[in-house]
Amino acid sequence: AAVAPSAAAASPLTSTPQSAARRGLPVQLLLRLIALVVGWSLTLSVSTYGLFAPKFLGYGQRQLSATYSSGAAVTVAVQLLLFPRLVARLGEHMTCTAGLIALGGGLGAQALVRVQPLHSFLYLLNRVGSAVADT
Repeated sequence: AAVAPSAAAASPLTSTPQSAARRGLPVQLLLRLIALVVGWSLTLSVSTYGLFAPKFLGYGQRQLSATYSSGAAVTVAVQLLLFPRLVARLGEHMTCTAGLIALGGGLGAQALVRVQPLHSFLYLLNRVGSAVADT
């Protein structure tokens, strides 16, 4: 049986350039929002952590610098070693979602938990989530 031209045009599998462009706009806006959220959360977490850690954890400059350096090293390691495997296993969207969840969970919980080593783990979880969601 032949398919009528009007039925083929109404099929969700066919895509015109105009409909693809319309669908692409919300996706681009969402991607830009994610990039803004991740970038701003990293900036704020590093800058406010410089105020939080000395006051509530008693960190001096040495501990603060070590924490920042550890976070940067974990971020680079995750982007180089873990991120490609996560994308291959979970796909792009689920990997970004997992990164945003880790970012939000680590960032939200580290202000509440001041017991070591759990606090440092949450800080690094925040940085891992940032590395995954931003890449």
